Parts: sequence; structure tokens; C-alpha cells
Amino acid sequence: MVREMQRKLSLKAEKARDHVFGDLYSLLCRGDWLAMAWEKVKSNKGSRTAGVDRTTRSNFERDEQGCLARLKEKLRQATFKPSPVCRQYIRELKASGRIKIRPLGIPTLEDRIVQEAVRMILEPIFEPDFSQDSYGFRPGRSTHRALTSVWHRLLPHAGYRWIIEGDISSFLDHTS
Repeated sequence: MVREMQRKLSLKAEKARDHVFGDLYSLLCRGDWLAMAWEKVKSNKGSRTAGVDRTTRSNFERDEQGCLARLKEKLRQATFKPSPVCRQYIRELKASGRIKIRPLGIPTLEDRIVQEAVRMILEPIFEPDFSQDSYGFRPGRSTHRALTSVWHRLLPHAGYRWIIEGDISSFLDHTS
């Protein structure tokens, strides 16, 4: 049912670019939508890490149906409030040998489920609007596909002669 609704949202977004979607919030409050979002969150490598509420994946799974039902009710009653993220610091060894400490925010499992459910609603609507040359955080896109695209554009018959790469170092680490 969820996949069918996503397909309908996508088709509507493609055919009627100026369409205004109404009542998307009701999708967020559906049990099947939240269950599918939970399956996606659960399959994530970091799903075992607890947020500020200290709820671990194993705790959540002990009463999975109850937890999802309570989350659905909070959303339905509009009483759901996201929690602050749990701040952790990760050490990264850079190619130069330098060690960089990077902040990482870990949301609660409930927040991750809601974020995933929102993504599941919005992605089919906005995906048709994005450029085919945009590769960041898109379904079916990867660094490998971006490099393949650049390679094909550098072939002599393509007519491109320049590639400009930009990197704003740690930009998102310091925005508020």
C-alpha cells in the first residue's frame, strides 16, 4: 500500500508540476507508513545506537507494535516533539595523517522513524524536479555514477573541456 501511494505521488508530481499536495500529514500518521519507516531505520548500521532517551533498538523491538502504535498516536494527536540529538565525537584519520574530531548528532529512534517517514512522503514528490546531473543523497545515485557521467562528458566528442570541483571544508559542521 505504501509503495502504491508513493507511485501515485510521484506520477502526480511528474504530470502536474504545479500541483499543490494537500494532507500529506495523514500519510505520516498511518501505521503501515511508520512500520515501513521502522524497517528502513532498523536495517541501518547505526540503528543500535541510542539517542538521548537511551532507547536502544533491542528495547524498541521488545514492544515494537506498542512503540509504533504510541508514535502513531502522538503524530495523530499532533503531540509528537522531536528530541535533541545525542552529541558524540568521532575521530577521523585524514590522508595527511592528521586526526580530526568530528561532531555527530544521534537522534532518538522515534525521531529517525519520523524522519524516514517524512522522506518517504517527500522524495517521490520532489525527485522529478531535481536535475538529472544532481547526485547527492538521491535514490539510485552514487559517487560512481557521478564519476561515470563526468567521464562521458570528458570524451572528445562531448565538447566539455573543464571540470571545476569545489569543497567548502566542514561547512555544515559550523552552521547554526
